[in-house]
Amino acid sequence: MTRYSRVELIFNFISQLHRELERLEEEKRKNLAHFIKQVREELCDLWVSKCFMTSANARFTEQVYLEVTPFVIADFTSDLYTEELLEKHEKEVEYWRSFVDRNQKIIDVVRTSAYSRACLLWISIVFTANAYIKLVI
Repeated sequence: MTRYSRVELIFNFISQLHRELERLEEEKRKNLAHFIKQVREELCDLWVSKCFMTSANARFTEQVYLEVTPFVIADFTSDLYTEELLEKHEKEVEYWRSFVDRNQKIIDVVRTSAYSRACLLWISIVFTANAYIKLVI
């Protein structure tokens, strides 16, 4: 094998790697929309079924929730699917999962209590205190 043919083989191999990288990047871009939509569904479930919001829109319209995280309605409704947007969604899910974990006992009481209105008020107070502590820290 000549020296020229080795260089040519290496060049061809690198070219193949670049083409494969481009293909995988395109596949990733296509899948970002799918992943972000899945995370949005999980967020809606957390907000409505676990955190007692009346709807997913409550996250962006009720004052008590507005300054909890930097996640805004533009992030939730954007159709420009990027890795940064996916990361923002994942951070929002992480925050709300943590909130549910920290307050699971209260949430369970609310779900089983005959005094659910009073308990909902208590959840609101606990949430406000948690939000305030997060903003101060």
